[in-house]
Amino acid sequence: MKKVFLVFILLMIFGDGFCQNIYYYASSGSRINLIADSTIQYIKLSDCSKDTLALFQELERVAEITHLSDQICCQISNHNISAFNDICRKHSDVITHRAAQLMFPKDSSIVWATDVVVACVKQGLDIAKILSSNRINYVSISPIDAFSNEFFVRLSPESDAIDIANKMFLTDDFIYAQPTFVRQNAFQNPLLSYQWSLINTGQYCDTSGIDIGISDAWNLTKGDTSILIALIDAGCDLYHEDLQNNVLAGKNMVYPSENGMEIGKNNHGTPCAGIIAAEDNNIGIVGVAPKCKLLPLVNANDKGGFVDTASIRAFTYLLDSTNVSVASCSWMINPEDEALTNAVERFISNGRNGKGGVVIFAAGNYDMNEIIFPEHHVPDCIIVGAICPDGTRKAHTSCDGNNWSSNYGRGLCVMAPGAKIATTMKQGQLHYSYIGDKYVSNFDGTSAATPHVAGVAALVLSANPNLSGRKVKEIIERTCTKVRQDIYDYDSIAPHGAWDYQMGYGLVNAYQAVLMAQGCKDYPYCTIDTIRGNVTWSNPITVGETLVIDSLATLTVTDTVAFYSTARIIVRPGGALIVNGGTLT
Repeated sequence: MKKVFLVFILLMIFGDGFCQNIYYYASSGSRINLIADSTIQYIKLSDCSKDTLALFQELERVAEITHLSDQICCQISNHNISAFNDICRKHSDVITHRAAQLMFPKDSSIVWATDVVVACVKQGLDIAKILSSNRINYVSISPIDAFSNEFFVRLSPESDAIDIANKMFLTDDFIYAQPTFVRQNAFQNPLLSYQWSLINTGQYCDTSGIDIGISDAWNLTKGDTSILIALIDAGCDLYHEDLQNNVLAGKNMVYPSENGMEIGKNNHGTPCAGIIAAEDNNIGIVGVAPKCKLLPLVNANDKGGFVDTASIRAFTYLLDSTNVSVASCSWMINPEDEALTNAVERFISNGRNGKGGVVIFAAGNYDMNEIIFPEHHVPDCIIVGAICPDGTRKAHTSCDGNNWSSNYGRGLCVMAPGAKIATTMKQGQLHYSYIGDKYVSNFDGTSAATPHVAGVAALVLSANPNLSGRKVKEIIERTCTKVRQDIYDYDSIAPHGAWDYQMGYGLVNAYQAVLMAQGCKDYPYCTIDTIRGNVTWSNPITVGETLVIDSLATLTVTDTVAFYSTARIIVRPGGALIVNGGTLT
């Protein structure tokens, strides 16, 4: 079966040596897809050729070249590809191998293959004999250690490591065989160094390490184009260089004839949009979920005032749209507005075709020991406060030097970075400290904190799109980092863990949230859940976390139930657990 499948996914080469798609087996036997960029080529040279200088001179006329030991990296414009091919054919005597640059879609790293394959041979087999019998040329074989059957196989210069790794695996004599790569980040967004919220290296306040853990999260996912975030705000610049490919046209709920473009003197929605979904594209900044899509829904007039009727229409619009997963709302509303709170709750309960939407609101910036939109109105919203680079709640005296304070108290859910945030700006609007005419360096407020959490919610759903909206909220709250425990006690017990009145559950942690979301794929009840009504488990089930059988509910078990770690089942008074021929292990 493995051999038949591998034949289907072996190298596909199209046209004059340019790799279009390459698949190879990793250690688990899974297919790994690499995307080729034919405008960046790596050429491997033969040793010490007198014709190498002539090759360099000709390549410099059609490409930007970088010399990498015995390789040349060539960046070619599309109109010069034909000339590049002609040069390579002319100098085929000194070029032993050339291939397109490859990119891993999973983490957007770019790679090119080395001349080494790492392989694990099955027990009792001689790797040298296997290679020889399959006419695979190699230079040397070196064991990785003295305790395993794993080897480094250095290939001859003319060999293609990806092709050879596939051929080795195809023999069925190897547990795995995979090429090795030189890797680098695909994109070097020039303003990423300003984004302490993503990667805190001590840019501000002389404090490093306090950030949302995005680097590790991006190793798992940078988002998915199927996950759509609604930005309910003042709109955004649809033509911004860092947004245009990730932002849909959107809709204006105040002026129905308009799309989601930010109008008037507003410069609020575009900064929020950049925090969520700025592209990973070598330009400007990068968003928390750079591979997700954004839908701007305008609920503000041209003077920046948020309009209640437009907000109601926006949430009604979301309820009718089964493909919107998350709503980011960097504003506060009147909690006594029953029509709006009902519209929000309907999207949370029934959005995403019944799975439920995720709604994130800002806590406010008035240093109030009260959340304007508290949990007793819409308990399933995520209410976000703001922290500074040193991990403290943003206050008038904080290290960032700006004179405002984040609200706190009952109803606060999580914290996110909200001071000195570098992000996109509506072009031509210089309301903040700015970098050029397209970016700001200090977008502030719980308005800035909210889209960070929206981006994390999008990553969570990218990792596991089957989660309910309420599960996403729970995962985000459960996985928060308890920052600055030298100041904050986190001594209150809330439904999803330890809680502090100034910090909620703590600083949102993208990596831990995505990790838990992925784990939920293996356990049908992976976080605290409640069974209501009568449920029968007739197949094997693994319970990943505490499960509650509510009053008047009945769980009947007719097959094996296993429990992960400290998971358990709690039966409330009036509820029932019936083990009818099954087992609890």
